[in-house]
Amino acid sequence: MLRSIRNAMRRALQTAGRPDTKRLDAPSPHAASGADLSSSMEAAAVQQSWEAAVSLVYQTYLGRDPNPDELKQRALELASGSPFPHFLNSVRLSDEAAARKKHISAGLGSADISDGEFISWLYEALVGRGATAQEIEMTRADLVDPDSTRSDLVIAHFAQYLARRRAESAASPLHDVSQSLVLGTEQVLDRKSWARLANAPRRHEKAPAAAASHFTPRRDASPPRATIIASLYRGGQYIERYLDNITSQTIFQDCELIIIDADSPEDEHKVIEQYQARFPQIVYLRMPHRIGIYTAWNIAVSMARGEYLTNANLDDLRRADSLERQVGALDSLPFVDVVYQDVFYTLDPTLSFAEIEAVGVKTELPSVTPHNIVHFNSPHNAPMWRKALHSDIGYFNDSLRSAGDWEFWVRCTVAGRTFFKLNDPHVAYYVNPEGISTRPDTPGVEEARRISKKLWSEVAPRASIEEPSDFLRRCSAIHGLTLSAVNGSRYDHVQLLLRDLAQENEFRRHAEEVR
Repeated sequence: MLRSIRNAMRRALQTAGRPDTKRLDAPSPHAASGADLSSSMEAAAVQQSWEAAVSLVYQTYLGRDPNPDELKQRALELASGSPFPHFLNSVRLSDEAAARKKHISAGLGSADISDGEFISWLYEALVGRGATAQEIEMTRADLVDPDSTRSDLVIAHFAQYLARRRAESAASPLHDVSQSLVLGTEQVLDRKSWARLANAPRRHEKAPAAAASHFTPRRDASPPRATIIASLYRGGQYIERYLDNITSQTIFQDCELIIIDADSPEDEHKVIEQYQARFPQIVYLRMPHRIGIYTAWNIAVSMARGEYLTNANLDDLRRADSLERQVGALDSLPFVDVVYQDVFYTLDPTLSFAEIEAVGVKTELPSVTPHNIVHFNSPHNAPMWRKALHSDIGYFNDSLRSAGDWEFWVRCTVAGRTFFKLNDPHVAYYVNPEGISTRPDTPGVEEARRISKKLWSEVAPRASIEEPSDFLRRCSAIHGLTLSAVNGSRYDHVQLLLRDLAQENEFRRHAEEVR
């Protein structure tokens, strides 16, 4: 909105000569009144009412009417042929206009609040979440223009907020279960596209062999090494295949499985008891009343004896070496607190892991950083983490119904914990239309907004909200490299600095070799 207004303003400033309906296309910097000002100026030009045009410009940029002497002098200059853009510039770039802009901006935030901080708080108030670094960078560009103020920004974002709320009110489901975005990609999976992929020739080919693991579990540690936690409710359709899959894990003999029955009305316990007879490390606890998934997880965490924990949904699958790879990574990397991986997607709950892998629809999850965790739940499916995290960070927030795991990972990030991605997808995720995070009435979207709003400020990148002068000062401290100005993306500037630094280090290395 602001950008289109400024473009129209620039067109007006590039013209010269007497005003006419084609040249007086100079809307107000205020988004809400821009169209009114433009049409009023056109009307004034048609009527050759220089006084009306002068008054509109003064009201727009100075917030007042011209005094009689100003009105007479300015109108006379325009009537005598003085270019209208020159007059417009003399007002909009005057000290009085600059002082008014500063006063308006100060009214929407103390002078010691940077534009980046102001934008981040604006997003939290109106968008309902923290702003990404890219959003802050793009929005900050609006405030650099002399025609834009913080009040303009508020008006524009409030208009977008109203449009979003109207769209949300008009939409029937909160979540469209007919399609699913494959995380980290632009691929949207629906029944039609899945059928095409699943029936392709490669569907019947042998899946590629798993890559060799760089990590192996310690052999001298006492079992259980890891505890698999699961919440059970209406899982009769999946329970037998689930237990087959988990008990077939290569190191299941060194693990335990805790199933918390959230008062399911089905008879899953009959199947579970059969497996318990063969695998004594399966623990089953039925609750006397309905509980949420994160309450069930917290109960399982409190019961767990393993050094490591992982969750396993009843409708998902793991490759046979999944637990072994995760335990091996945490054993080998003592500085890592959480391991996760890309996952394969499936819309068919009857396929084996090998068949799902052969179809090949998988995520491209980014590495977890403090800058992206509040916007992207990378460890969303079957991560493994150290049980000790719960002693330091706390348990899952059971007031949330769908995003409690995400909120826990954000808290871990705030506390400085380390995430590690295994570049080997060994888990298959079933997009269950009845799942709590995938069904039409999922609360996940709104919960994600609440998480971002609550915790964004604790993980926001400093560079995205600080003033340009402070950013330049910090960049200049990097090995003596300097920047004279920030005219574009801060990300691009930092990339250039890093490239120069790498080249300098390479030069020094060669110089030392020559010696």
